[in-house]
Amino acid sequence: MAYDGRAVANYFLELAKKDGVPLSHLKLQKLIYFAHGWYLAYYGEPLVENGVQAWQHGPVSPDVYEAFKWFGAKPIDRPATQKIAADNDEGYTRVVVAPPPPSDQQVRQHIERAYRSYRRYSAAKLSAATHIPGSPWAQTTEGLPTRGIRLQMNDEVIKGYFNRALERSQKGATDKAAE
Repeated sequence: MAYDGRAVANYFLELAKKDGVPLSHLKLQKLIYFAHGWYLAYYGEPLVENGVQAWQHGPVSPDVYEAFKWFGAKPIDRPATQKIAADNDEGYTRVVVAPPPPSDQQVRQHIERAYRSYRRYSAAKLSAATHIPGSPWAQTTEGLPTRGIRLQMNDEVIKGYFNRALERSQKGATDKAAE
């Protein structure tokens, strides 16, 4: 089951708050991308329901962008919200709620692993890691000017890339064990 990107973002924000570590919008976007990619590799399913798009500074979840764009480069200090229709005595009204973080324990553990793996890297380093030759972002934007770009990234391309990374890490572990 894929999740609303804002729900995934809210869990990353919860984890960072517990650590006392501020998260910028750029770093949050990259954490979501890496968690999404590894989820595709490990479980064969997307983590984020609307996937990610290739933008100038790397992969972006558009829903998360809309929720946090007004923070700019400042640390995010509140969860993402969304407007939903709520039934009341006068009919429907719009209310603002924070999408709850995923409740599935496997998903939560996966997000926690991604957070622990990538939290020490700066937003700039994470962004640069998404731009390396052969990466899904590079494949999506190949031959195109990236300024102002917003192209949907193919989950199969992302999955293949992270599967290859997983195979390399497993082979490395096997090679070390054989020594």
